[in-house]
Amino acid sequence: MLRKEWLVLLRDPVGLAVIFLMPLAVLVVITLVQDGAFKKVTQFSVTAAVVDEDCSAISLELASGLAAAEGVHAISENAGRPLERGEARALVRKGEVQVLVVFPKGLGEASAAIARHWAEAATSVAEQPPTSAPPLIETYFDPGVSGPYRMLVTLALQRLAQGMEFQLAMKAWGEALPGKISQLVPPAASLPQFDHAISLPAYPFGHTLGVAPPANATSGTGAGPEGLLPDMVQFNVPAYSVFAMFFIVIPISSCLLRERHEGTLTRLLTMPVRPSTIIAGKLGVFLAVSLIQFGLMLAAGHWLLPALGTPVFALSASLPALLALTLSTGLAAVGFALAVASTATSQEQAGMVGATLVVIFAALGGVMVPVWFMPPLMQRLSALTPLNWGVTAYQDLFARGASLAEIQGRLLMLAGFGCFGLAWAWRCLFKRA
Repeated sequence: MLRKEWLVLLRDPVGLAVIFLMPLAVLVVITLVQDGAFKKVTQFSVTAAVVDEDCSAISLELASGLAAAEGVHAISENAGRPLERGEARALVRKGEVQVLVVFPKGLGEASAAIARHWAEAATSVAEQPPTSAPPLIETYFDPGVSGPYRMLVTLALQRLAQGMEFQLAMKAWGEALPGKISQLVPPAASLPQFDHAISLPAYPFGHTLGVAPPANATSGTGAGPEGLLPDMVQFNVPAYSVFAMFFIVIPISSCLLRERHEGTLTRLLTMPVRPSTIIAGKLGVFLAVSLIQFGLMLAAGHWLLPALGTPVFALSASLPALLALTLSTGLAAVGFALAVASTATSQEQAGMVGATLVVIFAALGGVMVPVWFMPPLMQRLSALTPLNWGVTAYQDLFARGASLAEIQGRLLMLAGFGCFGLAWAWRCLFKRA
């Protein structure tokens, strides 16, 4: 029976392509697309052209702060010379950079003058605060840049401007305060003489309250890979491995329905062959196919996807737990496929129903979108799908460092689902044959 099932499978090249190449292609394409989207969501990154028309100490410090800002790639030169406003705007129009930042001429001098005026006004009742508008840093955005990214760039510039404003204010106050003290204290008092301006250090932003870099929840506990952060590769490889195993419903349906319509199954039953032997032959072959599928997916995550620019998939699970989970998932997939194939009356019906159910289970089970992104109702429905049991168990092994004992509940659920599918197929097949 095992040999027969292998021969039937090998004589169906389209079915082999569906089993092995289709899930691999889906994994590569979906991961490449989602990896870029995931980075855009989790990593703010724009290219900014910086034009410094002022060339003062203040504008140079602002430009340096912008270049050091996280997620901003600043360009201030072109062919070894400083960028000019016109050519920088042309770069924005062409889409080569996303934002143009201009420090206009006179920015530093005007800012320092306003700071001095405010300090003098604060130390003398005769002076009035300045009413002139402050100098402004100019920004120009590519029309394709969305609102959130514009807001992030604007907030980064505002933070730099406020920091510089703080420094200028403290410097101006340091220069004006000794004169104010001399006016208020009687001459008889012994006061130190200030022969130079008071220099105050810049305020250390983030000194009081900071944010630590993100880390894995299991870091420092001895469980799971240290420092492993979630990315689309770590999520997609096990998720689409489960998807590939369940998509085995198409070739199983093709083989089984062809046997039923051609009378092969009936002829087998006229021989001294038990139904359990027939079921065991199909189960053994397609469990082996599931193991091969999973091995191909792991190989793609470890070698193929990194060659295309994604992170490397981390193989961090224990081999016994991984083998047990893969066999349980394969059993669930084969049981589901045999149940669908034995219930359907035609190959078209089995292929359509089986593929549709697998896609629905994949969407509900967290293959296409992580479960924690779903609304509460969908999360509750997800917990009822076998694909969710498999995906969650694989995530427990790879990302959380779970042991075999910790995933045994989901192993039993997958095995029970598979056994139910086999029992249903047994009842339908041998009743009709």
